[in-house]
Amino acid sequence: MTDDAGQVALRRLCEESLAGGRLDVADAILAPDAELHLPPLRDGKGSAPFKKWARSWRKGLPDLRVTMDSEFAENGRIGARFTCVGTNTSSLFGFRPTKAPLTVAGMGLGRVSGSQIGFLWVEVDLLGVLQQLGVVPAAQ
Repeated sequence: MTDDAGQVALRRLCEESLAGGRLDVADAILAPDAELHLPPLRDGKGSAPFKKWARSWRKGLPDLRVTMDSEFAENGRIGARFTCVGTNTSSLFGFRPTKAPLTVAGMGLGRVSGSQIGFLWVEVDLLGVLQQLGVVPAAQ
C-alpha cells in the first residue's frame, strides 16, 4: 500500500466505518492480525476490537460525525488528528446519557502492512469526555 493509499484507508476507517456505521469496511482495511490500541477498551488484534469500539461510540453518539483535522502519511506510517461530534442520546461506556452534544478530540497513528493497516494506536481525550458526561468536574 502506498502512503497515499494508507492515508485514504485511515480516513475511510474513521469516516465510513466509525462515523458512517459501515463496520464491514474495517474488515477490508485492517489486517487480520493488526495490532490495535483503542481506549477505553482493551488492546486487540484484527477488525473485531475496532468494530466493538466503534459500536460503543455509535451507541452513545448515534449521530456521530468525524472531521479529519490533519493527516499525514510517510514511509509506511500514517496518522491523523480528528474531532468527533455527536449527541449523547444513549449510554456511553456505561455512563448515563446527557442528551447534549459531545465533542471528542483524538489522534490515531498507524503502520501499513501489505495492502492493509497492520498497526493502529488511537488516543482520545477521555478526560474531556468524562467532563462532558458530568462524571468528572470540569477544571475551574
